Amino acid sequence: MATSPPSSPERSEHEPETDVPRPAWWIYRGSGQPRPYFDLADVLPPAPPWRRFDGGPVLPPPPDDEVEMTRVLGPVTHVEPVHRPAAEVEAVNAALRLRRPLLVTGPPGIGKSSLAYRVARELKLGRVLRWPINSRTDLRSGLYEYDPIARINDISMAAAGARQAGREDEGAAGRSAGRSVGDYLRLAALGTALLPYPDRSARIRHGVVRCSSFPFIVITSNGERPFPPAFRRRCLELHLAEPTAEQLADIVVAHFTERTRGQDRELIDSFLQRYQSLGGLSVDQLLNSVYLASTGVPVDTGSSDDNSLNRVLKLVWQRLTEAGRE
Repeated sequence: MATSPPSSPERSEHEPETDVPRPAWWIYRGSGQPRPYFDLADVLPPAPPWRRFDGGPVLPPPPDDEVEMTRVLGPVTHVEPVHRPAAEVEAVNAALRLRRPLLVTGPPGIGKSSLAYRVARELKLGRVLRWPINSRTDLRSGLYEYDPIARINDISMAAAGARQAGREDEGAAGRSAGRSVGDYLRLAALGTALLPYPDRSARIRHGVVRCSSFPFIVITSNGERPFPPAFRRRCLELHLAEPTAEQLADIVVAHFTERTRGQDRELIDSFLQRYQSLGGLSVDQLLNSVYLASTGVPVDTGSSDDNSLNRVLKLVWQRLTEAGRE
C-alpha cells in the first residue's frame, strides 16, 4: 500500500481522452475502461486508522466476470471519450480513500448500478457482487445461505446405503457420509465481499468473516423512502442527475460499437424530451430503441405516421413511475 497520496499518473495511449483535466488525487477517472498495468494497491493510500482490518491471509483479487461486464457496460473499446460528471468521479474517489460505502440515489433506470461496474472494470476489482434488498431482507441472507434440504437428502441416502450393506449403526453411517454443516453453507454477496480469500472455498474460524481491506460498496436507491441519520452518517451520498445528451451518446456507442456518435443524435434528443415530459425514463429504454433502429425499424421521430418508429417508441418509452401514468 502507498504511504502517501499518489501523484498524477501518466496517461496510457490506450486510454480515452477527456476535455476536463483530472485532479492528481483521482485514482478512479470515470472511463469505465480497464487501466493497463494498473494495481490499485500501488496507488491507494492506507485506510484511515478507524477503517483498518486485519483479516487474512491476503490473496490476489477474484477474476473478472467479463461477460457480465460487457452486458452492463458494453465491450472494451478504448476509443470513445467519456463525459462522467466530476461530482460523480469525486464521490467515488472519496469513498475509495475513506473506505466508506457510496449511497447512490436517483430515478429508476438512470444507471446507478452500472456505476459499480465502471469502477470494478477500470480499477480491476474483480466481479461485482449483487445483493438485492427488500423489506424482508435480513443480514444473514447477505452473509451466507444454508441448504438444509441437501443435507437431509445426503444423510438419508447414506442411511439407506448403510441399511443395504447390513450395518447396524445406520445413524452413525448417515452422519459420517452426510459430511459437516459447513459443507452446506455458501457465502452470499456480503460474506464473499468481506473475505480476504478469492477462492471458491475458505475456512471460516469461529463463525467470523473478517476482511483485510474494506470492500468498495455501492448502495443504490430510487429514493422511495428516507434513510435514518445513523445510516447516512456511515455513507457518502451521491445523487445522479438527469443524463445529458453526451453521456447518453457515450452509453450508446459503448454498446453499439459499429454506430457513430452522431448517428443516433435525433433519437437521443427525442428520448430526452420524452424523459422530461414523463418525469424519468430508463437508459435501458433508450438502448432498446437504438437496437430497434439498428435492426431496420424506420426512424422518423418527428413524424406522426403510425408506420414509423414513433408508434413503437411510445410502446418502448413507457413511464416508470405510477404517478401520472398515461
